[in-house]
Amino acid sequence: VIVSGRAAPGEFVNAVRDTLKQLRGDLHTVGLTFDHAVHLKAFLGDMTRAAELEQIVASMFEGVAPPLVVT
Repeated sequence: VIVSGRAAPGEFVNAVRDTLKQLRGDLHTVGLTFDHAVHLKAFLGDMTRAAELEQIVASMFEGVAPPLVVT
């Protein structure tokens, strides 16, 4: 399953968290969880925030987050 096309509006931190919540919901509708994710891809306008993005993403996963590609 590929889930794509999500981008919640708002301030950076909340937008990232809300986007991940939407993606979690999308996975739930097909009987999957973040445990099934093998990698993530994020399109980021300000690459100076990449480390912050990685921290936010890691905080949304229980255990170890899958690899993250930042474009």
